[in-house]
Amino acid sequence: MTGTLDQPTAFNGCNFAAGVDTEGVYKFNTYRLTYKYLFLNREKWRLRIGGTLLIRDAEIKLSQAGTSTSDANVGVAPLVFFSGEYAFAKRWTGIVDFDGLAGGPGRALDLALKIRYDLTDRWGIGGGYRTLEGGVDTDDTYNIAWLNYLFLSLSYRF
Repeated sequence: MTGTLDQPTAFNGCNFAAGVDTEGVYKFNTYRLTYKYLFLNREKWRLRIGGTLLIRDAEIKLSQAGTSTSDANVGVAPLVFFSGEYAFAKRWTGIVDFDGLAGGPGRALDLALKIRYDLTDRWGIGGGYRTLEGGVDTDDTYNIAWLNYLFLSLSYRF
């Protein structure tokens, strides 16, 4: 993204002038490894608990007229996992999924509310709402993001 800064800005040991074309790059990739334990498996209800290791690969980069600097960070955050499924009608299931943990300097929260319709024993279609919120608030860094979106899904169970 390219734009101009409203005021002189100091970032990562470099100074950037106001009113000059500045390129900014923001990257925040995450990868997850989750263990799920099915602790309730009834005709209409399925409940799972577990844990997730979230691996974050973040970078903020600013470039302006020969000056460029980047602040990159890779880290691991443990999260608590919970999911519940309720078969409320023939072939219809309501689902809630949660990964999250808050404390210390940061937090990560991922909540999805879904509905699935089973076309066959293996194929399903669905959709829902998902919110992702998280970031860090320390003396050095303040970065909070909150994303909300609707989604559609096609699933195959094997």
